[in-house]
Amino acid sequence: MRKLNLQHILCALFLLAAASGCMRPDAIAFHGVSDVDFVLSGSPAVTLVADVENSSAHNLTVRDAMFSLCRPNGDRIGRVMLTEAVTLPRKSRTDLTVPMRVTLDNMLSGLALLANPGEIDGLYVSGEATVKAGCLKRRISIDRMPLSAFLKRVGVDPDTLKEMLP
Repeated sequence: MRKLNLQHILCALFLLAAASGCMRPDAIAFHGVSDVDFVLSGSPAVTLVADVENSSAHNLTVRDAMFSLCRPNGDRIGRVMLTEAVTLPRKSRTDLTVPMRVTLDNMLSGLALLANPGEIDGLYVSGEATVKAGCLKRRISIDRMPLSAFLKRVGVDPDTLKEMLP
């Protein structure tokens, strides 16, 4: 299994959270990340290519999304923002290109997290996104949800995430 860095993990969590807000939990399945492209000149950007399956009868569109990963004391570690709308076709499994900006507020804090994966248990996620499925549009918000609960909600085992860290 390929080792993931913190930015890969933030990107994958963002995609799963945004996609799971408007449908039954088993309608969207995340099968992995096939490519990540970083552009560091100008405004830093990340393009993530994720293998995602939508078994529902509706196209799923995510836009205006931003999620933050924070410590228990409120210090933000990083943020993921979608730079343009992303649509996942209905009843399909596809490589979905997700353009976003990923920022680490404190590089040392991010490195400390990678050095001590056990610290993941004390982190939480906050953010919001607009999700449209068929004719329904919904603004989903997450406020200080423990990272472990967030991971379980989107179908990722927290222990598996810890093993993926270098």
